[in-house]
Amino acid sequence: MSIKNNISVVVQGPIDERTYEAIEAYQDFGEVIVSTWENEKIDLLSKAKGKYQLIQTRYPEDLERYNNHGYRYFIAKTTLEGSKLAKYDYVIKTRSDELYPNLYSFLSNFERYPHKTHTTDNGFWKHIPFCYSNQIDEKTLCPIPHIDWL
Repeated sequence: MSIKNNISVVVQGPIDERTYEAIEAYQDFGEVIVSTWENEKIDLLSKAKGKYQLIQTRYPEDLERYNNHGYRYFIAKTTLEGSKLAKYDYVIKTRSDELYPNLYSFLSNFERYPHKTHTTDNGFWKHIPFCYSNQIDEKTLCPIPHIDWL
C-alpha cells in the first residue's frame, strides 16, 4: 500500500472561498478531514468535488481561561478534534488557507526513514500509545511537534 493511502489529511482553520481547493488537492490520500469552528461559513465548501469529513468545534464558554496568543488554542483544539476522526496510521495537518499540491519530497523522505520525525518545520502527527503532554488525552494522539503549517 502506498504511504499516501495510510495518511489522513486534516485541513484545519477558518473556511474561506478557496478552502475547497485544499480538499480537492488531497484526494489521493487516505482521507480528508476539514476541522474548523462552529460559526464558519460551511457553504463555501460547496464547490468541493472530492470527499471529505467535516468537524465543527464549539468555542469554550470560558475562552479567556486558555492561552490563545497567536490563536494557539484555536489551532491546537481544531487540529486535535480533526485528528481524532482520522482512521489511518498517520495524520498530516495543513492549514485551510494554504495549499501543498506536491508533497513528493516530504513523503519520499518519510518512506525512506520511517522511524524519524518528519516535518517541513510544520506539524506531523503519528498515532502512538503514549504522550508527553498532560493536555492531550493519552489514548489519542501525540503531537510531534505542534506548529501551524504542514
